[in-house]
Parts: sequence; structure tokens; C-alpha cells
Amino acid sequence: MADDPTRSANVSRRRFLLASGAVGTAAIAGCTESNPSGDGSGGGGGAGANESGSGGSNSGSGSGQLSGTIDIAGSSTVFPLATAMAERFMQEHPEVRINLQSTGSGGGFENFFCPSETEFNNASRPIQPEEKAHCEDNDVDPVELNVATDALTVIVNDKADWIDCVTTEELGRIWSAENPPETWSDVNPEWPDEPFALYGPTEASGTYDYFKETIIGEEGPGIRGDYQATE
Repeated sequence: MADDPTRSANVSRRRFLLASGAVGTAAIAGCTESNPSGDGSGGGGGAGANESGSGGSNSGSGSGQLSGTIDIAGSSTVFPLATAMAERFMQEHPEVRINLQSTGSGGGFENFFCPSETEFNNASRPIQPEEKAHCEDNDVDPVELNVATDALTVIVNDKADWIDCVTTEELGRIWSAENPPETWSDVNPEWPDEPFALYGPTEASGTYDYFKETIIGEEGPGIRGDYQATE
């Protein structure tokens, strides 16, 4: 994105696109046991080169001042970090505009980054083979930059005072699409006969992908659909 006309001639914008995000391995925080089957617009993001196309522009003033626009989509997990870094970057380079959308890791790859609509995709997991193929179809060559390691925390409502620990096996039973339990006692007879109210990320989220792989299993039946999906 620096004002360098020779760079524009020698480097394809699409080839220079970068994928950034949290490191692809996350940790399940809490009381668990080992799982044998087992990651709108506004200020945000990071900085990347931007020679031409819909993602941004150069002023071409030759002043040596950074200028232009950077468009970023992707993970809601990385969104707060991206927002803070973008604010700092734009303070130092006021002629740069950084636009950020929180779309989920998969939503960012599918709808923005791989179609070459954004320069960066925040992600809380590694890019998937099918997403790489989609990028290749659009001459996008992603480069992974690990910026943080995030932890996935499973939370139980504090009013559920009968529970001190949920194992990964119990989590798998609660969230599995195969014969999903309807009440706490369906999972553990020592728990009350009370129905679940489950909340989790959407299918576009990298957190969803990580949780599914780690708790349900990569070859497992998948996550049950009767929960409130939210970012």
C-alpha cells in the first residue's frame, strides 16, 4: 500500500493477498477430560499491500505517506484484536482507511477473501482445503500470519448449581446430532430432569469448526441443530 508505482507493475494484487488470524489450534478451557476422538464496517484489521482493484487504492502522490483503503472480513474471535490494531495503525497513518466486517472465519473466506473482495481474512482456524481451492480459482494465494493463540471456553449458567464439572465426553453427548439428549438427566442421572437451553456460534464460525472437530469428532455425526446460533 506504500506509494511505489514499480511495485504495482510487478506484483499482482491478488497474489499479494494475506490471510491473518488467531493460530489454528485452540484450547478447551475448563474441567474436561481427554477426548480420544479429538478450531458492518468500521475500524479494524491489519495492514497489507494494495496495488489495485476493489480492495483499495494508492494516492500516487509520491510523498512517501501511506494511503489507501484496506478491506478485512472474518472471525468474530479476532475482531476485537483487529479493531485495536487498526485504530493504532490509522493513528500513525491517518491517510489509510481500514474497513472491517465480523463475518465468521468461514464466511469471510467464502464470501470475501477467496473472491478477492478483501485483503485480509481474520480466522480462528487454518484455511480449509476447499477454501484454498476457491482462492486458487480466483488467483488468490493466501499467506498465513499467526497473531495470537485463543482459548475456547465452555460456560454453564451459574444457576445450574448442581454441576461442578462437564467432561469432554459429556459435552459430546450434549452437542451431538446423533440421538441428542433433551434434559440434563439424559446425560448424567445425577443431574435434574431439566431441559437444555443451548447457545453457540454459527456454522460460518471457526470456533464452530474447532468445537465440532474436537468435541464431536471429525468423522462424527455433527452438531445438533436445535440451539440458538449467535456470534
